[in-house]
Amino acid sequence: MELAGLWQQAGRLGSLHCDGERWSSIAEEDWPDDVELHREINEISELPFGDRRQKLVVIGLNSDKATFRQNLAPCLLTDEEFGAAPELWANYADPIRAWELQVCDRNHDHGHDHGLH
Repeated sequence: MELAGLWQQAGRLGSLHCDGERWSSIAEEDWPDDVELHREINEISELPFGDRRQKLVVIGLNSDKATFRQNLAPCLLTDEEFGAAPELWANYADPIRAWELQVCDRNHDHGHDHGLH
């Protein structure tokens, strides 16, 4: 759980890739010397998982919210499974291949922001 994945989907177009290291997997003394970045990391972090989290944003027109939630529910951990924590989760089948961290120079200028990860 040291690397973050990013899945973006719009209609039939999508991508799934490694989005970098989780800040919680990097010793704080190795973080960049940037007070605002430290504030942002601490703001999104929660014990015991740090900045490890998932977000799901769904945008649609004329969508049936109840049916969507019903179809999504089997994909989510139950309260019991969540309570069992990572020791149990490590035994679940993972259909996504292992991430590989692509090292890049984030201190370059080509018109975009690399964000937190």
